[in-house]
Amino acid sequence: MESIITLTRFMGDAYALLLLPFLMRICRSLIIPAVISSPSVAEYIVERGLKICADVSHACSTHNGLVDVAVAEQFCGDMQRFTAFFHILSQCLPGQIRQFYVNHATDSFKFLSQAVKIIESSLIPSIYKAEIEPHREFLAAHAGVLYELFYKDIRASGAHLHPTIRFAINTLFEDLTSPAVSAWELIRHARETHICFALECTESLQSTGRMYQRCSGCLVVGYSSKECQKRAWKDPRVPHRDICKKLRQVVDAGKDHLGREDDEIFVRDMMKAKITDSVFVDTIRWLNNVRSMLSTADGSPAPGLKFYNEQGHPTLV
Repeated sequence: MESIITLTRFMGDAYALLLLPFLMRICRSLIIPAVISSPSVAEYIVERGLKICADVSHACSTHNGLVDVAVAEQFCGDMQRFTAFFHILSQCLPGQIRQFYVNHATDSFKFLSQAVKIIESSLIPSIYKAEIEPHREFLAAHAGVLYELFYKDIRASGAHLHPTIRFAINTLFEDLTSPAVSAWELIRHARETHICFALECTESLQSTGRMYQRCSGCLVVGYSSKECQKRAWKDPRVPHRDICKKLRQVVDAGKDHLGREDDEIFVRDMMKAKITDSVFVDTIRWLNNVRSMLSTADGSPAPGLKFYNEQGHPTLV
């Protein structure tokens, strides 16, 4: 990994990053752990991403208000190479993605936000705009994943939530045809997210460096202390006692399939256990609301993120 990054820095662009997606596809079990554990890869992505975005922002515009063709071409080429890498990275487990970004989450989110903003701006000439536009949605979705995994740290950094990324976050776990699949995604994410689920707790994986203990009732959410767990149990805004048993129903019925990528097996398990859609809807509502409220310092619903009211209807705060 170090040799590839050294080559990339020497070449002065992101061409060498084309090697990583290729190697990650053909030697998955060998290369992916090396990429995940290498601090140089994430560091380079942040460094190069912020630089190319800054180059576009500071480039001299032509008489049409567009950036120089050479700068636009470099930006589009780099975004395509980054997207190819992000596609492979997104197939990893949330825990692996978290490990990869753990020391670079806020800066990576900043880079992705700037990239999406530039793609949507009028700075890029139309010939390159058409070339890079298909990558915009995926870059926003990847930023949404980062926000989900590190939202306390990203919110604490004062990062602006771009509308396109906000939309990606709100649709990240949506599956209108199957509440079971949506609940499956949310529970998997909650189990992989090492944060305290008590509102207004300021600790995070980055600040403490330790893993949190799961609730012994539901085996889904984690807490940084017994005090946080007690407070969350009766918190009138999103009391854990209202959902604990339902989460455990789903976990017990899903068994080992919650840790796998095949949602069809999970759905079959739910049908065999006769878990009703109302349990899934309650699960989706509770986990989405906690996700939104954990994003703010005072435990109020986060502006722009989906929040379910008392009637169970999704709204934007």
